[in-house]
Parts: sequence; structure tokens; C-alpha cells
Amino acid sequence: MNKIRLATKEEIERIRPTADLDYAQQVYALDNRDGTADLAVYRLAPEIDPAYFSPSSDTRRRATFVRDLETVLWAQGVPAYYFSTLQSDVEWNTVVAHWGAEPLWAVPHQRYKKILIEKAHS
Repeated sequence: MNKIRLATKEEIERIRPTADLDYAQQVYALDNRDGTADLAVYRLAPEIDPAYFSPSSDTRRRATFVRDLETVLWAQGVPAYYFSTLQSDVEWNTVVAHWGAEPLWAVPHQRYKKILIEKAHS
């Protein structure tokens, strides 16, 4: 049985164009029988997700809120952050793209959370 290992420099370089390694802590690998490896990027990254916009918040209000959040992050020395949008919110996606935000994936993705250790309830 193969064990999880740290990826080699060559493996990391192979995925660099599409892996967004800015906040990568580690890249892990699991060898396959054919000599290739499955790779996974582990990262701890600044993230604003989810953002809860009031139903009465129009695009201008959302933009003001996000601009102010970005100012706070910038003042703390955060060089970039991650966030999600609804694919169906075309207007908002157009706004964030106009600001220079870049989508990380070429196809839609579903975001999940997997709890590994249950928190004790107080």
C-alpha cells in the first residue's frame, strides 16, 4: 500500500500553472501503479466566504461593503483573498471580474466542508 508523501519539486512545477500555489502549505502526493501520482494542495488562505448580502443590498451597496473589507485586509498586509460567488449572479460576477478578481476554475465547482473532529458543545 502506498503512503501519502510530499510532492517532489517536479510534480509541483507540473501543476503550478493551474494550482494557485500562493498560499500552499504543502503539496501531497500518492503514487499510482503507472508511475504517476495523485496530487493535492493543502493551503491556509485568507478568505471571505460566505458573504451575506441583505436582500435590500443592491450592487452598489455590495461593492461598497467589499471595498471596505478589502481596505481592512490591505491595511493588515493581506496581499490577496479568496471568495465565492453564485454562478447564477451574472451581474455580481461581472463586477468582481471588472475589479480584477480572477476565477480559479474554468468549470463550475461545488464547495464542501468535511468535519474531521467534532467540536465539544459548551
